[in-house]
Amino acid sequence: MNASSGDPSPLYPQPPVRDVLLRVALLLDEPAVPAWIARIVQEIQASGFCEVSLAIVGAKSNDGADTPRNSFLYNAYLRNEIRRRRSSQSAFLERDLSEVLTDTKWLRVIPRRDKDKICLAPGDLQKVRDGRPDVLLRFGFRGELCAELISAARHGVWMFGHGNNPETAFDSNYLRSIEQGDPVSASELWQLPPTLEAPRLLYRSLGSTHPHSLEIGQEIACRKSSAFVMRCLRQLAATGRIALVQPQTPPARRPLPGNLEMARFLARNVAYKAGALIRNHTSVEHWSVLWRKGRLLDPDTPAFADVRTVPCPQGHFYADPFIFRHQGRDWLFVEDYDYARGHADIAVIPWGEQGPAEAARTVLRLPEHLSYPHVFAWNDAVYMVPEIGDAGGPVRLFRARNFPDDWELIAELLSGHLAVDATLHEHRGRWYLFANIAPIGGSENDELFLFHAETPLGPFAPHPQNPVVSDARHARPAGRLFTRAGRLIRPSQDCAGGYGRAVVFNEVLALDPEHYRERSIGRLEPSPSQARKGYHTYACLDDFEVVDFKQPKLRWSVGA
Repeated sequence: MNASSGDPSPLYPQPPVRDVLLRVALLLDEPAVPAWIARIVQEIQASGFCEVSLAIVGAKSNDGADTPRNSFLYNAYLRNEIRRRRSSQSAFLERDLSEVLTDTKWLRVIPRRDKDKICLAPGDLQKVRDGRPDVLLRFGFRGELCAELISAARHGVWMFGHGNNPETAFDSNYLRSIEQGDPVSASELWQLPPTLEAPRLLYRSLGSTHPHSLEIGQEIACRKSSAFVMRCLRQLAATGRIALVQPQTPPARRPLPGNLEMARFLARNVAYKAGALIRNHTSVEHWSVLWRKGRLLDPDTPAFADVRTVPCPQGHFYADPFIFRHQGRDWLFVEDYDYARGHADIAVIPWGEQGPAEAARTVLRLPEHLSYPHVFAWNDAVYMVPEIGDAGGPVRLFRARNFPDDWELIAELLSGHLAVDATLHEHRGRWYLFANIAPIGGSENDELFLFHAETPLGPFAPHPQNPVVSDARHARPAGRLFTRAGRLIRPSQDCAGGYGRAVVFNEVLALDPEHYRERSIGRLEPSPSQARKGYHTYACLDDFEVVDFKQPKLRWSVGA
C-alpha cells in the first residue's frame, strides 16, 4: 500500500522559485480582521513566493453610512443569527494580524476625502509607493478609492465583491439572494487596475444559496473565497500575468432592507422552516435506480423514458449506480443505504438480460459511510474508488482480491482533504482524477479539482488550472466519463438550490496535464409532471444505462 506521508496532497502546482518575492500590501480599518481574512494573510506569508510587505491601517469611518434607516428588524435578525449559529470556529471571529505580521512594516494613516474619494496624505502615499507593492489587498477603507492610491501598486487593488463580515456589510447581495430565492450566489474577487480602467473580474465562483440563513450562507461563501487571492497570486508568480474572467459588471450596491422588507423576509423564513420541520419529521428523500436496455440517451437532449426500477429491500435505498462488465457478465454496483443504521455500504447486483439476476449482496463495508462505487479495470485487475465518509474524506483505492466480493486497500490517492465523488479516467495514455474538494466549513458541491498521473496508482499531480470548475451548477461528478459520437462527455451534478437536482452533461474540449476545458451541452432533470425531484448519477455500458433519482416518501412507507 502507498502510505500517506501525513501531509495533505497539494491542490496546486508549486510556482517556480523567484529571486524576488511578490509584495502584497494590506488596506485595513484595524489590525483585527475576520478569521477567513487572517487565513489569506497566513497563506501569503507561508507561500514562499509572496509576502505581506506593508499593512496600512486607517481610522474607520463613523459617518453613519453603514447604518441604514429603519433597520431594527435586520439588526434583530442578525443578532439572532449570530447567537444561534456562530461557533467557536466561525470564519467571522476576529483575529489580530499584528500577531501574525510581526516582521511586516505597519503604516497607520488617517484617510482623507478628496472629491468624494478616499485618499492618503501625500507623505503617507509616498511611503506606500516606496514599498513598491505588486498588489494592494483591500480589507477596509470603505468608499471609492482615489486614482493615486489605486495606481500605487503594480497590479492595482484587489477586493472581494461581497462583504468581509456580515455584521458590517453595507452591500447586502447575499441577503438579497436569499430573499429573492436565487438558486446560486456569486463569490468574486475584483481588480481595480492601476491603469484606472473599469474594474476587472479576477475570479468568480457560484455556490448554492442557503435557503434562509445569512450567517451560514456567508460563512460557506467566505471560507471558499479565502482561496481566491492565493490562486491569483500563484498564477501571477508563475506567468507574470493574471488571466481575467470573461468581462463582467461589478455587482450593484444593494443597501440593507428596511423594516417592511425584513418583515416579509422573516415571514417567508418562518414558513420555510416550519415546512422543512414537518417534512423532516414525516418524510425522507428516497433514492431509487432506474435502468433500461436497447437505447442510450442523447447527451445534447437527454431524456430517460420507458424505464424500470431496480427493486430495493424495505428499510434501504439504492443510489450512485455504476455498471461494470467482468468476464462477459454485467454487474451493477450501488450505494446501499440502511435507514436503521443511518449508514451505507457498497453492494453489487448480478445482472441478466431481463434485469437483476440475483439479490444484491454487500461487497465492501467499513466503519465509515460508503457511496459512489467507481469501479474500473487496469492491467488485468479490477479497482474501486468509493467515497468514504458522510462529508467526503481521503481518496482511497481498493483492488479486488476475488471479484466482486473481496477488496483490499492498496493506496491513498489524495489525503488531507474532504474529497467527494472521485472519478478516474484514462485519456491518451495518462490517468486523470476528478474530485470535488471542500474547504473546511465550506461546500463540497462548488469546486472540481483535477489531478493526473502515469497510472491509476499515482502519485497524482495537481492540474495547473485547479479548480477546473467553480460552479455548483455543474462541478460535482455524476459518474464516469464516457464517449458518445466521438465526443468525451463528463456527467456532473447540478446542486444549485439543493443537492442532486439534475445531471448535466459536459463535452470535454481539452484534457491534458496543462489544459482543461469543457462546455455544458445537456441537462437531465425531471419534468414538472413527474414525482421525481432530481437525478444524481448516470452510467452506461453498450446499450445498458442507469440513473438514480430522488423523490419524497413518507418515512413509514420505506421503513425509515
